[in-house]
Amino acid sequence: MNCLSLNVRGIGDDAKVRWVRSLKVLHKINFLGLQETQLTDYSRIDVHGCWGDTDMYCEGVDSDGRSGGLISIWDTNYFQKTIVLKHRHFIIIIGSWLGIPGHTILANIYAPQAGSEKQKLWEDLIQIKQNWVGNWLLFGDFNAVRQKEERFNSQFCPYIASNFNKFIHDAGVIDFNMSGEQYTYLIRVDAKLSKIDRFLACSSFLSYFPSLTATAHPRHLSDHCPLTLSSISKDFGPPSFKFFNSWLTVDGIDQIVSNAWTGFNRYGRPDVYLAAKLKHVKEEIKKWRKSEHKKETQELTNLKEMTNNGKWATDVSDIKKRNLQILSVEVQGEMEVTS
Repeated sequence: MNCLSLNVRGIGDDAKVRWVRSLKVLHKINFLGLQETQLTDYSRIDVHGCWGDTDMYCEGVDSDGRSGGLISIWDTNYFQKTIVLKHRHFIIIIGSWLGIPGHTILANIYAPQAGSEKQKLWEDLIQIKQNWVGNWLLFGDFNAVRQKEERFNSQFCPYIASNFNKFIHDAGVIDFNMSGEQYTYLIRVDAKLSKIDRFLACSSFLSYFPSLTATAHPRHLSDHCPLTLSSISKDFGPPSFKFFNSWLTVDGIDQIVSNAWTGFNRYGRPDVYLAAKLKHVKEEIKKWRKSEHKKETQELTNLKEMTNNGKWATDVSDIKKRNLQILSVEVQGEMEVTS
């Protein structure tokens, strides 16, 4: 899953449409939620300009004059809606995500400014969450911080923060640790900074998307940061080359390494040269092991045949059996050696 959340502060001009589209393409987004579209008719939004020509569907909430307005857009190849719940302050899309059992529920939220209205919104969301069991993800502009450190040069209200933290606890959701920008909202006149935009997810959602990372990207055409929630594919390259200590007891290994090291003749930058030299040594060891492995496999087969035929001498049987077990473990373990 790759999700984008942005309080766009008006989506009526072409520059912001192109900006949203560039973010969608850059981060390979398959679910997009915008807050504060500031359009009284969300059908006027250039959805295809924001998304592109790929398969998509959208749902929106009209603004009240220049205040509010929401739209959610998603890739229908990944997500299919079942039910949509709309309110001035949220769009909740209930449906099925590709490969994920049960309902996946994505809530695009734009919270009000007043503390009493915020509290009413928290209560409504908890009630809806109790009525709809599924994999919940809530995101958007919550217009609240959780602690004093999430504001800079800006007034902190302990009462609103306490209510917001209580909502997070009662809803059973987890706040993502966010990388990138420390604050998500900037009041430019007085340089007031706040972290009021975020992602919240329930534990079942995280169990299906365990590698998600949240990032706040630099502000550009809005005073809010674009937020992304992305599935990270951790690719650390090829498996490490394994060297078993037992190889050091085999005759010839020291000569193999010495010849490979001194026999390497190439040119280039020191770092590139060293990397190539080490790779050459590794390849020579692999060739040597391939040959030695055949010999040890044959020896293991012979020892097993001797055991099955009862040819062990009584006075050395225990010693040979122990050696057979050690050799068997080492031969099987060395088959894991890869490039």
